[in-house]
Amino acid sequence: TTTTTTTITEAYWLPEYLSDATIFYVGLRQASPTNPFFGCSGGKVYFVGPSPEQLAEAPHLTLIQGKAHVFKMLNIPSERSFYLTTSLVGGGERSLSPSVFGHDYLVYTPSLSSPTDFFYQSANATCTGYKVTVLDPSTSTSTSTST
Repeated sequence: TTTTTTTITEAYWLPEYLSDATIFYVGLRQASPTNPFFGCSGGKVYFVGPSPEQLAEAPHLTLIQGKAHVFKMLNIPSERSFYLTTSLVGGGERSLSPSVFGHDYLVYTPSLSSPTDFFYQSANATCTGYKVTVLDPSTSTSTSTST
């Protein structure tokens, strides 16, 4: 298991008010047979990581309540637009955020009323993402963990 945490330092594309946010880059690639949704995703799944060079397949993400988290898309096609949801498989149901694609980014700041467990998925396809857990700020730091 590996754990990585990144704070934005050279994200020229972000407004200054997000300079202390945690960033997750999101790419789309072919699923491996070890993917939890292999066979369900139509072949392509999200790879997420602290930089475009450090993407991991379907990591379990940990977010911190009250802290801004930025999901930066890396050329995500519109038919695989990214969003946060309470739906295990996605497909546009039970949205917690708007969907984004291309090179856009999504900012999400979990509040006290946010669910503690949800998913990052595609709004237009199913089974492309994985789990997100929100922790109390005194508990930990934002991470992406892959096994």
